[in-house]
Amino acid sequence: MTTPNERQQIGQVLRQQGQHYGINLPSSGGCYADAGQLAQIAAQYPSMFPGGAPVPLFTYSCNTPSGSQPCSSAGANNAPRYISDVDIVLIVETLQPDLQTQSLKLIELTGRGHRTNSAN
Repeated sequence: MTTPNERQQIGQVLRQQGQHYGINLPSSGGCYADAGQLAQIAAQYPSMFPGGAPVPLFTYSCNTPSGSQPCSSAGANNAPRYISDVDIVLIVETLQPDLQTQSLKLIELTGRGHRTNSAN
């Protein structure tokens, strides 16, 4: 179960969804990671940021005649009416560093929304 403070942090990430990096850093007032912070986090959590690349908050899949594929590769089917899935990745930093290692503690939350009705 999440605490009220954790829910507030998650809410901050959701409200700022237009940014590039889905990382809520309480140490920076709930803002998104800048390039320096992202580099530090990527060094501590390399599997979370493959190649140091930012992680998109939302990734969309679209229905095409050949099956579901990323909307960016769906050609004429890259339109809102063809979206079948939305993958969501939120990365949240805890308020305090780990007491033993003094390292940042990050939590990665992932989810998927799937459309159940057919395309219009």
